[in-house]
Amino acid sequence: MKDNIKNLYRGNIFPTEKCGMSNNEIKRLSRLLNNCFEELKAILPENNLPLLQHLEELSTDLSIQYYEEFFTEGFKLGFRLAAEAFLD
Repeated sequence: MKDNIKNLYRGNIFPTEKCGMSNNEIKRLSRLLNNCFEELKAILPENNLPLLQHLEELSTDLSIQYYEEFFTEGFKLGFRLAAEAFLD
């Protein structure tokens, strides 16, 4: 157990990298989203591409914030459950 804590601290464990890796629906939706962005890039006039890129960046930034919040809340819940199990 101590090795997991040390590895997490040292950045050797990346729980978020595993999220969605085996979920076919996430993969499908990700492909659809990427295809939509590519289609938009192909049909938009070149002077509108920076706006599309900005939209893509904002979407990514928002997702990162959500994932961080989800991870944090999940970690806290897991810790509370473990603590409760030890106290009962």
